[in-house]
Amino acid sequence: DGVLLSHGHVDHFDQRSMMDLPRNVTVYLPRDPELATKLSAEGFSKLKVMEPNTPFQIGNTRLLPTGSRGDDEVGIVFSDASGSAWNQVDTATNHDMAADVAEFLGKELDVVFCPFNPLLEWAKTWVSEEDFPEERYQRLMEAAISTHARTVVPSSSGQRMTGDLEWMNPRCFPVSREQFLTDLKDVAPEIGGLIVNPGDGVRINH
Repeated sequence: DGVLLSHGHVDHFDQRSMMDLPRNVTVYLPRDPELATKLSAEGFSKLKVMEPNTPFQIGNTRLLPTGSRGDDEVGIVFSDASGSAWNQVDTATNHDMAADVAEFLGKELDVVFCPFNPLLEWAKTWVSEEDFPEERYQRLMEAAISTHARTVVPSSSGQRMTGDLEWMNPRCFPVSREQFLTDLKDVAPEIGGLIVNPGDGVRINH
């Protein structure tokens, strides 16, 4: 029915994957001229720009794009009669966005997929900081709590070094998904947490 692209970074927009799709499929994308140019060059003719906080509908599913620091990146809220989910992807969110989502839904958010690793926000911190970035980590935790979701899934920025490079994790990727959920339970025990791996599904059952 449609393809939703959050932004143009290679870990979210893979041109080889797009080549497997029919060129007449509707592609929803953020306001990113470079991404639009790439898609047009590959023959995709139905491009629709998603504007933050401007809802639209695909079939029975209502969708609300959510913003970030710039126009070239969006998250998305999915909602239908069975439930709701907010995939924040890599976006930076705040209380105002969470309030907009709550107003859009008119009910409690079921699931939020959110960023959880503080160092990935600014690549320069990989080499310029030695201490754990407590303030940024608290902001990510607060952003997750402000959604008032029933269940939090730490998802974006989940990379880890392995093998001979594992020693770099405290600097590059200092927080694991498990640690994030442990800390979340300490400060907001009413919120559930879930670890989801690529290929897994989430079923909302009331």
